[in-house]
Amino acid sequence: MDASSDRPPRDAGAPAASASSAPRTIGRRDLAVALVAAASAGALLLATASYYGLERIWVTNFLNDQVGYVTTSRWLAETGELRSHLIYPAYVGDPRWRLYMPGHYWAMAASFLAFGYGSLQARLPCIVAYVLATAGVSVVGTRLYGRAAGLVAALAFAVFPMHGYYAYSAMADMTVTGAAVLAFVVLALAPPRARPFVLPFALAIPFLFRETTALLVLPGALLALRGPGGELSVRRGLPGLLVGGLGSVLVLGLVNAWQLASGKGSTPLSWVTLGRFNYNDAVAAEAPPPGAGELAAGIARNLGRNLDLWGQRVSLILEHGLLPVSTLAILAVALVVLALGLRRRDPFALGAALFTLVSFALVLALYNVEGFRLLRSTMVAWPFLAVALAGLLLGSRERPPRVPWAAGLAAFPLLVLGLGFPGFRAASAEFVHDPREDEIDAVARIGHDDTRVIVGPTRLTLPYVLRRYPVRFAFVPHNEQTLVRLCEAHDVETLIVEKDLVGTRFPYTTLYRLGFAPDPDTASERYAILRNLPRRDPASPGR
Repeated sequence: MDASSDRPPRDAGAPAASASSAPRTIGRRDLAVALVAAASAGALLLATASYYGLERIWVTNFLNDQVGYVTTSRWLAETGELRSHLIYPAYVGDPRWRLYMPGHYWAMAASFLAFGYGSLQARLPCIVAYVLATAGVSVVGTRLYGRAAGLVAALAFAVFPMHGYYAYSAMADMTVTGAAVLAFVVLALAPPRARPFVLPFALAIPFLFRETTALLVLPGALLALRGPGGELSVRRGLPGLLVGGLGSVLVLGLVNAWQLASGKGSTPLSWVTLGRFNYNDAVAAEAPPPGAGELAAGIARNLGRNLDLWGQRVSLILEHGLLPVSTLAILAVALVVLALGLRRRDPFALGAALFTLVSFALVLALYNVEGFRLLRSTMVAWPFLAVALAGLLLGSRERPPRVPWAAGLAAFPLLVLGLGFPGFRAASAEFVHDPREDEIDAVARIGHDDTRVIVGPTRLTLPYVLRRYPVRFAFVPHNEQTLVRLCEAHDVETLIVEKDLVGTRFPYTTLYRLGFAPDPDTASERYAILRNLPRRDPASPGR
């Protein structure tokens, strides 16, 4: 028997497993299919490139994390130091503090080192991740369920509409998905008996891009329960499940400890009670962890708010059609895969469905689902749902329809382009927008010294920060104490805040003590612009 194949040895009197349920080795034809899948995904990106404005990084509320990724990665490429280029006032006491895992920063810094700095280079990791993930899905599907399932799963992955949105961004979501698919390519290609030992190290790949991918231990460990014909075999696979699961906890725990020691911020329980990430409140960051009662109340508030937001999805469909439709599609497919997986006793399908549903539940309970957050948290499940659903549906027939290999290869690019183009083009409507040159110019007219820190609202300031690298930006502090700590730790020159915050959140006496005064040369109807400039001698003229 081929050591790399899941296919069991055939007994003379044993019935043959169906082509769709008996996993197979990866042969030359299957590698050719993977290459065609990757080329088709690349062709779809090229066909829709003009709709995504490659000449610049587009900063919107849904894509504002790009500024942090781009500036931090650029700094990493230039200096070798990984630390957040954006300043989070809540954690200003730790100069190395960063919110995210390092994988996406590494990938983007490598792109800058190889090809120089530019908007296309910043997007390149996501573009490559989408193309390679399409090929990877075909490999995983072929290995677990057969060639037909691999091809159908790759098609379903390639044409998912929001993949165009994130493949052309500098966000981490597509590289997270690509890393997750790569982990399962490694796992699927490993000999079945070796998978429990490979799993912890394979999962470390996506974990270095996003911590929540640790939940991929569900489909990964449950693969150990997969019998020779793809069926559930608990008695035979339970030791492997325990080895894979416990090994993953150990390895990912060590990786997490390494990252926390190198500056990666932890996820405090206070974020649950706040119902949001704490970017700008040092007082809350230093508060004692909430008790069980406070934690339960926070979860209840989050669930109530998020379910209320979901109740408004009908109106959102009219405004942001692809957002709720894509999110609901993932949830609906997860429920279908769960039902079919239970009926067919398919452990991989059950794991993929559980991974998706647990991810949904955690976001609803621990965070808020405004904007694209729920989709971003769960789109990493789509490749595994696509593989599971394709395998389950094609596995329902003893003899799936035979399509000539050459005809299938020829049809695949046409299907990817025909089915994917409308969705990718529609997704671009949420991507390209007014570049807000007037707002960038308004900040530029302030005359900020770009060697010092600027503090301001994200919508107004982040586009300026992206264009004026290496200027550093800090989020507006949540209270007076946090502003004081920020100014003690960093050389802040410009503070832009809503006018009604001056004298209330930030008392005049504190602002004066910190050296801030209104800038007489700038004016804004909405914002107070305060500068921390060297004071002149009171006796000098013009003062």
